[in-house]
Amino acid sequence: MHQLQNESELSVRISHTRNAYQENFNVPVLGVAVPIAKSPSADRTALEVQHTVNLTVDNRLVYGLQHSVEQAYSNVIVPMNAPASFIHQIDVRSTRVFMHDEWRFTPRLITNVGGMYENDGQGAKRVSPRASLNFHILPKQTVRLGASIAYRTPSLAENYGTSALNYQVGDKIIAGSTSLHLNSEKMLSREIGYLGEFEDWNSTVDMRVFRDQFSGAIYPTNVFFSNGLSGEYDGVETTLKHSFSPGAQLTINYAHELARSNIAALQPAGNDLLAASTPMNTVSAMFAHNLDNGISYSISYYQQGQLQAFDRGTTDMQGMHKRTDVRLAQAFKNLAGLKGDIALVVQNLFQDNYTEYVATSVFDRRAYVTLSLHW
Repeated sequence: MHQLQNESELSVRISHTRNAYQENFNVPVLGVAVPIAKSPSADRTALEVQHTVNLTVDNRLVYGLQHSVEQAYSNVIVPMNAPASFIHQIDVRSTRVFMHDEWRFTPRLITNVGGMYENDGQGAKRVSPRASLNFHILPKQTVRLGASIAYRTPSLAENYGTSALNYQVGDKIIAGSTSLHLNSEKMLSREIGYLGEFEDWNSTVDMRVFRDQFSGAIYPTNVFFSNGLSGEYDGVETTLKHSFSPGAQLTINYAHELARSNIAALQPAGNDLLAASTPMNTVSAMFAHNLDNGISYSISYYQQGQLQAFDRGTTDMQGMHKRTDVRLAQAFKNLAGLKGDIALVVQNLFQDNYTEYVATSVFDRRAYVTLSLHW
């Protein structure tokens, strides 16, 4: 990031990431263990440019672009299949241009309007608008209204995947005519929020009521993937923060959410899997305390309502579960010229075991040590 003479900021970022691995395992097919060998990889190179400029004292503009080149390489070997080897490579080039304007009409009223144009490199070009309004009822009491439209581009696995083998094989993509040419998913989000700062009590309250409606969502069929899933999420989220002292804070989060969709009509044999996969109530709380001698500790509590994973049966139903974690850390400022901390973490302290995703995956008590270094 560079500070320009006119008090604007210019940021340029170039990044490259690569993920690659090799894996050999067996997949049971009709009682026979089928050996699978995989060595997929994914590369992504991106250029991001952002310019922030103050047009006036009350008007700030942010705009920029991102261009990325993504490459997915699939190499899956299944000896019992013909052909036994599936080797394919897909390259995707995408471009995004965005602009966001923040305008303070009065000391009490601020508006934010913006949008993004995207060419996802898979045939879709679209604009995603967003707008919000913040009104200060009092200097420390703010009400906000917001709405936005967003899109999700189909993943390469969804757009180019094949079910010629059990999807458990994974990472198997085929370019060309096997592409499903899926459409992007669309999400319309609206919210009403409130932020209150109560200095006399050293507390803040942040809450919002929201509705997220989606259409054209992608879901798995018995053959490939298809668009057609639609539904909505309705809920309320609240965060309460209280400071007992400069080094001791308590944070409590609560969310109540309901979901519904048309999945039962798309798959008549089932029920509304989206509703079943959304926990109705979620609670988390954390107390963190930093002591003067570099020692710090935290106690965290989590509680989640019942749910059934979207792609799992009733056998893997997850009941309401709760968990308590603790962390004890010692910071150091000069250890061979390094700064950092060493910490002991214990998860699920009270052994309130629960299942994750599948009934055989049990989250029990576990402990580990972390070391963080900064230079």
